Amino acid sequence: GIAGVSLSPDGGKVAFVLNNPADSSQAVVLVDTATGAPTVLPAQDNDVAYSFPQLSDDGSAVGYEAIDVNDNHAVRVSSATGTVLDEVGGVVAQDDDVVAPFSLSGDGKYIAYSTYVMDAQSVVVERIDGSEAPRVARGGGGSNAPRLATDGHAVSFASGYVGEQLYVATPPDSEGGTLQVS
Repeated sequence: GIAGVSLSPDGGKVAFVLNNPADSSQAVVLVDTATGAPTVLPAQDNDVAYSFPQLSDDGSAVGYEAIDVNDNHAVRVSSATGTVLDEVGGVVAQDDDVVAPFSLSGDGKYIAYSTYVMDAQSVVVERIDGSEAPRVARGGGGSNAPRLATDGHAVSFASGYVGEQLYVATPPDSEGGTLQVS
């Protein structure tokens, strides 16, 4: 069966998780809607499940959650051709327990995800090519459900242990800092 469908805003690409009932395997698949040509993203060692595929606005990158045999969760970002561009959590950063969902910027250059930083659940924004230091945003409790602006320079997220609060954070070197919205 098919799960977790994501369509690029221009309708040019669709990404989804394909479940194979014969052997219970899964794969992340990208399809060019003009040609119908599928690209099956290569599985990494020990992957057993995938979820939350999300395409960048231009369809050049897809982010998804990968879960390995040890139940480690990672967020992986791949190019439309299947090359892994970035991976956070799980096997790469074993001290991080990534909590889905995550957000990929519209230009496919940034990713935001919830994780634990110094024992506090936080939202981290990082440039996929690693050319900038990751930025950490915290609210008044567990920070989750991040959504990136199209250019990746602001992130909104929910936070709070008792009653959810909505925050909008901008990079540390820009005007505004963290703004508590509600």
